[in-house]
Amino acid sequence: MNPAALKTVGGIHLEFGLIFWHAVDLTRSAWLMGEQNRKTSSIDGLSLDLAGNANYPTLN
Repeated sequence: MNPAALKTVGGIHLEFGLIFWHAVDLTRSAWLMGEQNRKTSSIDGLSLDLAGNANYPTLN
């Protein structure tokens, strides 16, 4: 394999790796933001998740 082709393959591989990690990072930050929203929007033990569904505390 000549160095130019090797460089291209490596570049493509690197590009996909960066795209993959970017997607992971976006997912993680979206999850963290959701967690933050969940913590801050709980009113008297009633918290709203991302879909807007009410999570009532279980009464034992």
